Amino acid sequence: MKKIGILLAIIFAVSVLTPAAILAEETGSVQRYYVSINGNDSNPGTESAPFATITAARDSIRSNPLRGQSRIEVIFDSGHYYINDAISFDESDSGAKDAPVVYKAKDGAEVYIDGGTPIAKSILKPVTDEETLERIQPQVRDKVKVIDVKDLGLDSIAPHEMMDNRYTPKNAPVKLFEGDKDLTLARFPNIGEPLLRTGKVVETGSNYELGDLDQRPGAFIYLDDRIESWKNIEDVWMWGQWYWAWAPSTTNIGRLDTENDVLYTGLWSSWGYQGNKPYYYYNVLEELDIPGEYYMDRENNKIYVYPETDTDDFYLTKHEDTMVKTDGTSHIRFENLTFQGTRGACFDIVGGEDVRVDGCTIRYIGKKGMWVRSGKDHKIINNEMYLLGSGGIDIGAEVGDKATLTSGNTVIENNHIHDFSTWVTSYSEAISLDGVGNSARYNTIHGADHMSAEINGIMSIFEYNEIYNVVRDTDDAGAVYMFTRGDSRGCHIRYNYFHGVSKRSEKTSTGTWTVYFDGFNSAKETYGNIFKDVTGGIHINGGNLHNIYSNLFIDVDTPMWLHFVNSVGNEAFWKPLDELPYNEGIWAETFPTASIRVQDAERTYFGNKEYNNIAYDCGKSYLEDPHGLNDLEEIKCFDASDDIFVDIDHNDWTFKTDPGVPGFYVPCVDEIGLRQERIVYE
Repeated sequence: MKKIGILLAIIFAVSVLTPAAILAEETGSVQRYYVSINGNDSNPGTESAPFATITAARDSIRSNPLRGQSRIEVIFDSGHYYINDAISFDESDSGAKDAPVVYKAKDGAEVYIDGGTPIAKSILKPVTDEETLERIQPQVRDKVKVIDVKDLGLDSIAPHEMMDNRYTPKNAPVKLFEGDKDLTLARFPNIGEPLLRTGKVVETGSNYELGDLDQRPGAFIYLDDRIESWKNIEDVWMWGQWYWAWAPSTTNIGRLDTENDVLYTGLWSSWGYQGNKPYYYYNVLEELDIPGEYYMDRENNKIYVYPETDTDDFYLTKHEDTMVKTDGTSHIRFENLTFQGTRGACFDIVGGEDVRVDGCTIRYIGKKGMWVRSGKDHKIINNEMYLLGSGGIDIGAEVGDKATLTSGNTVIENNHIHDFSTWVTSYSEAISLDGVGNSARYNTIHGADHMSAEINGIMSIFEYNEIYNVVRDTDDAGAVYMFTRGDSRGCHIRYNYFHGVSKRSEKTSTGTWTVYFDGFNSAKETYGNIFKDVTGGIHINGGNLHNIYSNLFIDVDTPMWLHFVNSVGNEAFWKPLDELPYNEGIWAETFPTASIRVQDAERTYFGNKEYNNIAYDCGKSYLEDPHGLNDLEEIKCFDASDDIFVDIDHNDWTFKTDPGVPGFYVPCVDEIGLRQERIVYE
């Protein structure tokens, strides 16, 4: 009897001290917790008594003594799990290599980690206010609906944030969606119509390149007096390519001088303002004239929308922070979940190892889809990411160790990334590789006005990716674009399929390219790629030690343009290399050419090799001042009438016979881009 009493006391003590170990459901060596929208965080987290939130499951796992010994799964039932704050994980949330912690959807369930607000059809009301109706164009007054945000449980609409590629607000603006479409703030001119042009500049504003850092707004003559008929001009914003086509920014209207037709901007642009530059107005109630447009009245906390369809599927972004943060967390996985609705970023991964995001949907994100700032062995695989405000996945400089050339071994694989720069429209690439030994492969990328990828870092690999419909509205840019970075060595851009990269109608600077090494960017291997129906193929702007070979150019205006630039004033190129032990130890052994330096007055354009490339039905390959080109060969050219491919109509670019180019190889198109089978890592 005494022994039984002692045993009961032990059981009671264990149940108090380690409830997670007792209450988690165990099958074999797997511990399982359950989460349901009908659950309660005071429940034990079993299938019959689930938690209500992801944070309750996380907190319970922290106290589970089997964490790190057994695989732990948190299984979500279907539903929307709304969040107001970031979901944060640290070292105490880690699993182990053979015993990860996995947050996943139940088989067949549709699970949404949601930072936004759904809008029921019943909340959309007819517009009855006479003063407002007078501002709406007569032909659409009965079609425009109004949403009072207080009916959504909101007190107000957050202020609209500016966009400038040298200024980063905390959050992107609030956005409205209908179905799976990012609606347009009512604008003039409408999408597809010619943009307006600035007239004579009255005040240029500050230009940071000239040392002006006081953020002075500008002013210019407006050439269309339509603006004078609008009320509430303080609500109106403008998007423009005010100086460079690759540096658009937004500003509100400061004031109008209607007597002299002068528009004073409310905000600065990093490069200031010039005349004859394209722009448009947006968030204009008087221009709410086509389906899919809306207007935000922040003074009265109302949204006016012209629906595209008779739908019950409207959605407003709300969350004001990163959705998921991991700091030092290892062996944690997120599988088959949908993350949506934040005005910030979706994931921010710092340190740790083997953080996986697998089979998830990431959408309606105001800023970056995913930051991977440091750590190693992370895997971003099998995801769809779209309608992102300022880029897809960014692998940072500390993913790996540059000083010791220790690999970060982080993989971006089999992801579909599209429409990924809906707010910051330039330099918001789908994939950015830095660090050491990181790779991106078998991804499909499309839908951007500017670049799609940046491949820097050391020994980065960018391979078997399909890229199209990018670089749509810019100049002096590339689908894969790199700038300066003397520390970037040993990178490979290979076996990719680039097609339908925009044709330029006006060459205002250096035009648009597919692979663009700008500002002396150097020492990369580019081979085995297919360039089809693109404006420009490969452009080297002053870089050195490039190897360009075995590439196939099909219907390309300019397959290659290689030209020199002197290294005068290019401290930005050498600085990151100077911070590393480039002339000793493993660096000197691995990259002996890194110690080759030139004087400021000398050309950085040396040691480049171009050979064994083939062009079919292309324009001329311009080699402007071929100084520094070693083993330069003319591209082997074929005419459109040459019957050299197996099945040109179905993109089979296999040669019927030997093209006479030694070692030439490009993969079949079917081997590039998204895989039909899900990628699985143990």
